[in-house]
Amino acid sequence: MPGRERLHSYSGDVVEAQVHHPRSIDELREILRMASQRRTRLTFRGGGCALDTQSLNTEVVSLAALDRIEVDPERGTVTVGPGATWGAILTRTVRHGLVPYVTVTTRHTTAAGTVSSDSISRFSPSCGKEGRHVLSVRLLTISGEELYCSRAHHRDVFFGMVGGLGYLGVIVAIEIRLLPLGRDPAVESRVTPCASFAELIQALAPGTPTSPGSDAGPPTSPDAAVACYAVCFQRRALIFRGRYLNTSARRPLRVLHEPEKLRRRLTDLLLRLPFVNRLVWWLIFTVMFRRERTYIDGLADYTFFMDGNVHAKQLGQRLGLAMRVLQQTFVIPAAGRDAAGASANGASTVAGFLEEMSAALEQRRLVPTMFDILFVPADEGFLLSSSNRLDGYAVSFAFDTSNHATRARAYDFLIWATKRCRVVGGRVSLVKNVCADASDIAAMYGEAMDEFLALKRRLDPHGLLHNEFFDRVFSARMSIASAAEQLAG
Repeated sequence: MPGRERLHSYSGDVVEAQVHHPRSIDELREILRMASQRRTRLTFRGGGCALDTQSLNTEVVSLAALDRIEVDPERGTVTVGPGATWGAILTRTVRHGLVPYVTVTTRHTTAAGTVSSDSISRFSPSCGKEGRHVLSVRLLTISGEELYCSRAHHRDVFFGMVGGLGYLGVIVAIEIRLLPLGRDPAVESRVTPCASFAELIQALAPGTPTSPGSDAGPPTSPDAAVACYAVCFQRRALIFRGRYLNTSARRPLRVLHEPEKLRRRLTDLLLRLPFVNRLVWWLIFTVMFRRERTYIDGLADYTFFMDGNVHAKQLGQRLGLAMRVLQQTFVIPAAGRDAAGASANGASTVAGFLEEMSAALEQRRLVPTMFDILFVPADEGFLLSSSNRLDGYAVSFAFDTSNHATRARAYDFLIWATKRCRVVGGRVSLVKNVCADASDIAAMYGEAMDEFLALKRRLDPHGLLHNEFFDRVFSARMSIASAAEQLAG
């Protein structure tokens, strides 16, 4: 029986919900059957790490108990249930010398949640996004039908469901390709200061020795999997280049990669204070990384470095703090447009976007808790992916603050930045916060969103997989589709 629970998003949104906790696929199918009979609107939830309200509703199905993990070392794959956490998955695969190509930055996220987001990681410049390594999924529709979906079976559903935010049905099993790594995994990070955004884009660009771009298939060895990303502060940048090692040696990058340490939790908590945030970033850029440095971290600490932020939020909540956050990602095309929307050199477009954003942040007296960028190769056609057939640079801003005035300035900045992103031909990611006008989202996703909505009408004809986020983000495109149907009629 469902129980009443208070649910949170990672950003601090709160709802009171009836929450179902199925422990088997049969129980899940029965919940869907009852929802269909009663015309009840549902939302699926895993680890509760969604930044916006993607996993919130007044009626929620928790998939946490459906957490099986089966590694096939011979095939180099892992098959998981929707509630399997990435911390548990990595623990199991590493025993066989295998790692997921793309793993998000907190161990508490679940497989269905990240596949439904087509997530990225710091290795995405060479490995692409998560969907690239998903071999198949089993989808349970609202009618109770189970579909085996892959690039060869129910292909249209496969490309709608990966990155589809759970609005087509519930994922009940996922088969994922793994990278052979070895028995003693670690990650080497080389941190290099960078003097300008133009230099930064050149360093992050695909095809350079330190940041290989996408090819026809995934990397087949650790040497081919390269992490290359940057963090920015006041028109300066630090470039982080990572590669896998097999070694027991450790020289940790303590400021980032010791998420379980109390000092990391306290630092993340104090970064919410504007003057501390500004001071810490000044020290990082001016004192700690004035010249190139190299570090070696354990795989789990490197992979799940944002667990420090998770623990800081939990600590803050125990202290009675609201712990709100806004975090949004923009994908700016590698083949760019200028500020007026005309064709332009891609590198100059991205560098210009970064310059424009930096100036706007200064004008609004905003210092992001994080401002980072990495190259993301084009997805092969996942409908709601922000990099669907688009090579681009993922530019992210995070504002960890509960101050009402600061949040308002940050929210206005993100709406304005969305419009600038649209002008240069980019897209806002739908898997973090989406502070944007629905008309901008409709223009960015265009026909791909129309295809997705057509799939949804087929698989969920009564619109039962639905919540506030769906209405807010999809409303303009649904209005366009409705107007088109009326004209055709």
